Amino acid sequence: MIPIMSAAPPRRSAHPEHGDPRGGRLLLSLAWASLAFLTFGVAVPFLLAHAAYRLRSRAQAIAAAVHCAVWALVLTFRATLAGVPTADWRWSVVAAVWLFGLWAGGTIHVMALRDNVFRR
Repeated sequence: MIPIMSAAPPRRSAHPEHGDPRGGRLLLSLAWASLAFLTFGVAVPFLLAHAAYRLRSRAQAIAAAVHCAVWALVLTFRATLAGVPTADWRWSVVAAVWLFGLWAGGTIHVMALRDNVFRR
């Protein structure tokens, strides 16, 4: 007797109107990653720490610690400039570059991790 092999049909949601069961994870992952953008990068260390926990990744934990350290340095540097007039264009450029770098870099980093964090 020859065994007949058949592939199992794709798993469907109990309610077809709910669509793809992975759609909820996609929306959750996009909402999670967009927090970095919406908070101007302030939430990035927390998001990276969450990613490090979920992925069990020492590299992501180090990235979260480095991001926290850079934020601390930026805030410390800002405090040392208390005597410098904020109308000075050089101060504005330095502050914008550091803050935009943290914001954009953190957002890109979190977006790159999004699929791996929510894969499970």
